[in-house]
Amino acid sequence: MKKKKKKGVFWGIEVAETLRWRGWELGKEMIKHLVLKNVHEKTQKLSYRCPSTRFFCTVFPQPITLSPGMSLSLPIVFRPTEKRDYEDSICFKKAEGEFSVTLHAMLPRLRLSFPAAVQLPICAVHNTTETLFPVRNVGNDLGGSGVADAQADLFDVQACNTEVEESLRCLLMELPKTVAIII
Repeated sequence: MKKKKKKGVFWGIEVAETLRWRGWELGKEMIKHLVLKNVHEKTQKLSYRCPSTRFFCTVFPQPITLSPGMSLSLPIVFRPTEKRDYEDSICFKKAEGEFSVTLHAMLPRLRLSFPAAVQLPICAVHNTTETLFPVRNVGNDLGGSGVADAQADLFDVQACNTEVEESLRCLLMELPKTVAIII
């Protein structure tokens, strides 16, 4: 399932609020296009400032004139030099004010969302019981693998592979070694 880009309208200009680079590699240049569309009934004039860091760049700033319904595609180049998250913005100016678009390039992250509670059936000491529960990857990239840090005397969550927004059914096995009531 592909997420729709969140767009905003600023003084008659429709544009994505954030431009994201995913799956990038060191030393490789990646280009995304920022589309500005005039959704107003009058011709729009605006200018822009280039991103402030050397990792994001675009064509030399020139005045932009957009007739009603017209769009402009502005290429934004991302050049990573080290493995880390990058953030910048490109600022647009109109007579009415300014607005900016955030530029994000983040490293892939696996982030698992577990239910707040998992109900286990009653179990005798030195016996096992099991239950299934959903785990969802709410990370920021195309997916990945990882190990959840949820080891204890009573249960062990193993490594998993999952795509973003994908849910998995995980098996939780309980093997109590002592008598205890766990809430």
